[in-house]
Amino acid sequence: MEAAKTAPVAPAAESDILREVVIPTLVVMGGLFVQMQWSAWLGLAVIAGGFWYGYAQGWGADPRLNLSPKLKAEEGKRWVQVTATEVGRIKKKIEVIDNLGSGCLWGLFNLGISLLVFVVGMGTVGVLSDGLGNSFAEEMLGTAFLDLVFLGIWYFWICAPNTWKPHLVEFKLPVFEALLAGFPALGLGKWSREYQLELAKTDKGEVPTDLKLMIKPPDAPKELLGVQAQVAINRGGPYLYFVVITRPSLPIFQPAAGDRDVVERKTDKDVNILVIRQFANKHGGYQTSASEIKRLLDLAVRSVEGTLKNAPASASATAKG
Repeated sequence: MEAAKTAPVAPAAESDILREVVIPTLVVMGGLFVQMQWSAWLGLAVIAGGFWYGYAQGWGADPRLNLSPKLKAEEGKRWVQVTATEVGRIKKKIEVIDNLGSGCLWGLFNLGISLLVFVVGMGTVGVLSDGLGNSFAEEMLGTAFLDLVFLGIWYFWICAPNTWKPHLVEFKLPVFEALLAGFPALGLGKWSREYQLELAKTDKGEVPTDLKLMIKPPDAPKELLGVQAQVAINRGGPYLYFVVITRPSLPIFQPAAGDRDVVERKTDKDVNILVIRQFANKHGGYQTSASEIKRLLDLAVRSVEGTLKNAPASASATAKG
């Protein structure tokens, strides 16, 4: 098993209300003022600039999730180590996508909003232009119609948000977060935790597609690569299991397991591997509850403790150094 390599991942854009909302709103209001005072077309250009600036500063600033990716072959994927902050940004982007909605419902929602804007805009123009002359009223109606056409083109063609998201990351991240939330109560508060993100190549760059978690005790020797937590999807629910990984020079301690669990060694030319999982058969065991995850984690911790206790002198010296 090849350990994930540390590699740079394009950072997601932080939310900035000033650049994403305030400045674009002021520019759009300025464009409306230009339309009222001078030229509908000149004002529309200013409005379009405000929309584009807000888009570029917000949603468009992080292109990794703003596309429908055409994933390439399996060899186009790689695992990299990322920080919890980077994973948190992806989570936030997924939440934004969830708030947007998707498919036909999103299109119908946009259509309804556009029609509402049109009706309200026409009514407002009618009220404001009452008694100011037919020419002014006609001019404002024409301007409102022009703006409505621009909004339709903008939302449905130029910058229609795409709602693709990495479903495996979305499914697995809450499971890992619940696991880490229980670390202090289990006395594992000082254990390091690091996410591993799978990146897949597309025609528009790399996108995140899968997620793992690597945990490790403090002052662990370099021969102990860590305990990898992985989540499989069984019958629509999570099945979490642990993989203890060491260098060939550090044998892995295999703790005794009960009837509900399976502890098995696996061979690899580069590392030692011990898989700790829940037993499953036709009667059940295909999903792991919070109590079952805690039991499996305890087995993984016992394996690590036994491995370090029985570690060769060279590994112990590395840990102290």
